[in-house]
Amino acid sequence: MTHSQMLATIDSILDKVDIKYRTYDYENGWVRFVNALDDPRVKFLTLGIIVHEKRLTVYGRFPVHVDSNDVETIRAVAEFICRVNYGLNYGHFDLDPNDGEIVYTTTISCFDGEAPEEDEIMAVLFATVKVFNRYASGLLSVIYQGEWPKIAYERSEEND
Repeated sequence: MTHSQMLATIDSILDKVDIKYRTYDYENGWVRFVNALDDPRVKFLTLGIIVHEKRLTVYGRFPVHVDSNDVETIRAVAEFICRVNYGLNYGHFDLDPNDGEIVYTTTISCFDGEAPEEDEIMAVLFATVKVFNRYASGLLSVIYQGEWPKIAYERSEEND
């Protein structure tokens, strides 16, 4: 399946589930979900859907960056993300300390060039949204209110 065919499949999936989204960099696979998260402070979530020869990777970009000059907040967010990653069954969060970008990444393997089924693609897309829904409030609390990462993480786990 080519990159454009995969994106057409993804468009079809999103139309079926009636989610508000906007494709704003179709050639490179970036999709912006509008009002996708439960936290009203987060107005959108951007997903990158990258088709490789033997895998499909979904990147979820958190729309809030950490101030890369604020070393204490970078450390606190890194601890929060470390706690979250330890408990995730698949996928992981990354924090770029150079620019403060927070990204969640998950991958589906495509063996022998076979494209994943629609339900597999849907699962990985919505898992990304679900993970951000679960942890967005905790991330924002650590970034803006200086909440202790352990407390923010435990609160996020309680809200599941």
